[in-house]
Amino acid sequence: MDTRTELLRQAEKLFAQRGYDAVGVQEIVDAASVTKPTLYHYFGSKRGLLETILGNEFHFFNQLLREAANYQGDLPLTLRKIREGGQPMIQGDGLQTRDFIYVGDTVESTLKLALRDDIKGRVLNLGSGRETSIKAIIDGISAEVGYTGGIDWQPARAADVRRHWADVDAATALIGPVAPTGLEEGLKKTIAWYQGRPS
Repeated sequence: MDTRTELLRQAEKLFAQRGYDAVGVQEIVDAASVTKPTLYHYFGSKRGLLETILGNEFHFFNQLLREAANYQGDLPLTLRKIREGGQPMIQGDGLQTRDFIYVGDTVESTLKLALRDDIKGRVLNLGSGRETSIKAIIDGISAEVGYTGGIDWQPARAADVRRHWADVDAATALIGPVAPTGLEEGLKKTIAWYQGRPS
């Protein structure tokens, strides 16, 4: 195992056991059998080390999300279909609900929680705490990009969840609002980001 990987492994273990604030740089480098300058070389600071750990975890999570997105026909797939001259797809009646949160809010809230040492072992939801129908999302995307065509209505998926939203009370009590970006603003930002990517 290389030095950088060992630092990440030891820091993740220590942060999980005792919390970010309770663990010092010296303790991390001792556990990894390296010196402080080595940690600073790779990560710049203890905060940089934490952000790298979170980035690694989110990379794997984002891979899973991309796979799920391709299956479920979410926002990127909808935008791609519209851009390529197709119709957005809705499975079922479109009234099934989901909890949508802007990715920037998810990252910000995750970092705030990661810096606390009083949440070890707790399960916390991050979301908007509101239900939004799939039809409302498709309508919002269509309005934002000026799409006025039809919808590709497909049969409902077997065992699809009818209603879904996150109870964010516990996380809100710890760090304040976890989803300050409203749905309309979040859609605008996400669509602008997506449209700025190469085809």
